[in-house]
Amino acid sequence: MILSTSAYNQQTSQWDSQQKIFFFQTVQRVLLQELPTSNFADLVNLRQKNILYSYPYSDGDLASIFESSQAIKHILSTPMADCPTNWHSIEISAIELFGSLLAGWAEYERYLILQKNQALDSIELNIMSLSLDEKKYYSEYVSNIEKDTRYFTTLHCSIPLPLADAISLINLDTFVIEQKWYEILFTLHLSQQGSHVLVFYHDKDFSPILVSTALIQHWHKRENWLSFDPFFKNPKWQNCLVKDSVKYLYQTGVFSEKIFDAKLYNDSIIEDNLSDTDAVCEILRLTVSGRHRFRIFLIFLCQKHLAKQLIAIGKKLSYTIIESPLMLDLYDFFGKECYLNHSCYDINNSNIKTYKGFWNNQEINNKFKNINYEEYKLIMKYYKIRRDSFE
Repeated sequence: MILSTSAYNQQTSQWDSQQKIFFFQTVQRVLLQELPTSNFADLVNLRQKNILYSYPYSDGDLASIFESSQAIKHILSTPMADCPTNWHSIEISAIELFGSLLAGWAEYERYLILQKNQALDSIELNIMSLSLDEKKYYSEYVSNIEKDTRYFTTLHCSIPLPLADAISLINLDTFVIEQKWYEILFTLHLSQQGSHVLVFYHDKDFSPILVSTALIQHWHKRENWLSFDPFFKNPKWQNCLVKDSVKYLYQTGVFSEKIFDAKLYNDSIIEDNLSDTDAVCEILRLTVSGRHRFRIFLIFLCQKHLAKQLIAIGKKLSYTIIESPLMLDLYDFFGKECYLNHSCYDINNSNIKTYKGFWNNQEINNKFKNINYEEYKLIMKYYKIRRDSFE
């Protein structure tokens, strides 16, 4: 019997899916039975040390360390002495099925969320195009998502999920699996708890769909802030603050006048001169879902809603970490009274800089209130033309 192309592709897809399910079940069994005191993060940390010991000049983020050709070859050929033989088989399978060990870990975490909610057979929500009408979207601030018992539909799963699981799935799909920000895997619990801003699409033909989320970390949770993580405070970050920056920081209303006396503007000077820490937060994991054109719209809309919600809860200054040119171009258009770059670093030597910065929430909210999506598109078109002219 000769299979048609479509039948062959379907059979291949089913076989691939079965292989992946077997991989996930094997990981669960090995972690439970053979490594009961360890988790995936512990074993990845061991492998990272193993790679860096063999290749001490490896640098950059986790993706660049684990997905280099030398690291892949090293993992495939070199079992770790402190781990059971079965774990090396899992590492090999992760590379064969997903391309890297970390990609396998991300897919495993995704599997656990869907398995818990009996949603393994779900598919991505098949909505060809959501409206670009701003009036069909609304937002809310949730102070403790772990206490929220509502279920939400997302563009990543056709079955409604508890809010915390919906946010975790969105974060996994957009940041980790798509953008390879594997560092999130070590702190995925932050997507299951705490304060978040949510943006929904609502139309008479659909139940509300969660299209964007952002984690809001308050000052009393600053031990979890990415902005204060040692990696984001090391000397490789180039300071962008100058004397002129101080007046804009002071205008936020959260600093004492002593900040004007500083000779050098770094993290410790800024933190030491904060006078209203309750009005300070960190914005993290700002997600947008959907197809490319829709995401461009959402990048604009979710920031507009985010600024409004931050003002509503009394936040005046927000720490940010941003790589997106679309966001940075808009802030440049808004001006320094709205956003300031704090420092920057080309993490992977790829000519793409990541920026630490500050939102002046009141000023940026005022700007967003007076701009619509059509105007935003014209601004982005101008910046694209300007950027292309320099290339």
